[in-house]
Amino acid sequence: MDQQAAPETESDTGEDLIIVALSGVQRFITESRSTADLRAASRIMSELAETAAHTCAAHRARLVLPSATPSTGAPNRIVALARAGEGADIAALAAAAVHKQWSDSVEDVYKGAGGAPATPGMPRVVWVCAPASDDGYQGQWQRAQQMLAARKRVQDFQAQAWPRTRVCTLSPRWPVDPRPEKRMPKHEDDALAAANWVKRQRGRSTARDSRHRSQGIASTSGFASAFYRRAVLEHAADDPEVAGVVSDLHDMVTHRPSGLSTSTPVLDTPETPVPGLERPGAGPLRWLWGRGGRWVYPQTWEAATLAREFGLAASGPDFAAFAEHCALGRLAASELERLMGERGVAPPVPHLAVLAQDLDDMGAHLGRITTPEDHQRVSAQLDAVARAQTDLLRAPDVLGDAVYAGGDDLLAFTPAATALAAAAACYRAPATAQAQLPSASSAVLFFHHRYPLHAVLETVREALADAKRMPDKHALSVGYIRRSGARGATVHPWRHETSTEAALAADDMAVFLPEPPPEGAGERGEQVRPRVLSPRLLADVDRDRDALADLRDADQDDYERELRRLVLRHTSGSTEAAREEFASRTAKRLRILAGAAPPWRGGEALADTVRVGAFVAKECM
Repeated sequence: MDQQAAPETESDTGEDLIIVALSGVQRFITESRSTADLRAASRIMSELAETAAHTCAAHRARLVLPSATPSTGAPNRIVALARAGEGADIAALAAAAVHKQWSDSVEDVYKGAGGAPATPGMPRVVWVCAPASDDGYQGQWQRAQQMLAARKRVQDFQAQAWPRTRVCTLSPRWPVDPRPEKRMPKHEDDALAAANWVKRQRGRSTARDSRHRSQGIASTSGFASAFYRRAVLEHAADDPEVAGVVSDLHDMVTHRPSGLSTSTPVLDTPETPVPGLERPGAGPLRWLWGRGGRWVYPQTWEAATLAREFGLAASGPDFAAFAEHCALGRLAASELERLMGERGVAPPVPHLAVLAQDLDDMGAHLGRITTPEDHQRVSAQLDAVARAQTDLLRAPDVLGDAVYAGGDDLLAFTPAATALAAAAACYRAPATAQAQLPSASSAVLFFHHRYPLHAVLETVREALADAKRMPDKHALSVGYIRRSGARGATVHPWRHETSTEAALAADDMAVFLPEPPPEGAGERGEQVRPRVLSPRLLADVDRDRDALADLRDADQDDYERELRRLVLRHTSGSTEAAREEFASRTAKRLRILAGAAPPWRGGEALADTVRVGAFVAKECM
């Protein structure tokens, strides 16, 4: 039950300041199995917040934050000014409108299924109303924030009892509810609560409906393989051999046994156009770009895994035919890799990255503002930054996409190769949009495209918290998770004393990325991935940790020279001069990064940096 935090004073003049907040947004979004779930959850919460804002505006309240409906989605907190004495009623109406919209969504999904299940605690809407007083708008704002914090500490809820009931695999605070039949594929058998079925159905229907294409999002495999598939399409345009193998792969997926007849309808690639896809006969190429993200990996074609996914019994004559079909699919994907390798294109990278960013001390920044008009200007700036970040991520040289971008908060996915550049671009976005906003902390987490997404989201949030633990916040955390669960992370200030505006932490980390091969390298028989930093460097750094620490404290120049020697020893590929130049750049960056690492890591800082750098060098191109 939603309650008002009682106003402190009554006032016959001025305006009531109301705040309507949706609580538990991050948890609802994080509890997702796929990027489609994730985007759907974000859109659902954004639309609920928009309903609250529209309700306030419809009852003649003046919106402050956001000042208008944002182009990238509403934040989870609505601030408005209402006529004196009307604020509490308007806030209550806004909360009721949010609950009704959610209830309608659940009923729509379960229409004809014997009644919609309850979703206790979803949504949880908290509101407060602070009347005007003689402390001015800034004092009124501070009182409203204190009231909201106190209100959130009151956990009012109805008692629930579910004896001998399975709990939802994504949200164990709820019981499992029946799978809605509406537009859900037959093989969809997750044990989910009603709130997550609404999320799942929204993600599926958005992917199928071309009118909502802008709300769709690539799968994890779609982001990971985006550059590989684009290279395939560029070669297929004038290479019949490559085009023929793409057609074979397409046939293996679309003309498959009945057990695999309903693949998950998810947009598998960022919405970046590729020339030539509209010409006649380009159906297999359009499929590869739109839905072929997972199928270009030979490992995807494991018959037993696919059989479990699509509800096919892994025994009997039907499975034998299914396994034979999967073997042909694996053969087509492997043949495509071979052909592209001959043309100088590396196999599809198995990793992608998730990027999280949050402005530092945004609450304190808003608390220093003295007029609602200035708050409205901040709102407009945040919207401009969010638009800029969304455009940067979707650029053809990045091929990423934002799950949500609110200016002060960002969550996005990118291919592994462009993650660090994307982080730097999004960090610079406030300056690009000429917005006067606080500094940002960021986290980039590389992960295997088949690693559980909810675990990835929890980890990137922890990485962002580590960045904000730095003495002055304003830091970048870079980490990775392998499919085995092995992981590493390193944290560095976004800027350090010896760097310029252009020399950011992400640029420093990008030195580990292997340079692309020379044009035509594959045709000349040269290696596809030249000059890769060997992971064996980490063993040397660990072994010589104490000696390196003493050298660092005694003489920074000698320390850098020793790092250069170790890097050169473990650098492969290209010419001797190129290796020398790479070792010099890498040693300098290692010295800078390790020297600015978090104080709580102590002597482990250099090893942390090398561990992440070796991963980036080996897995991200």
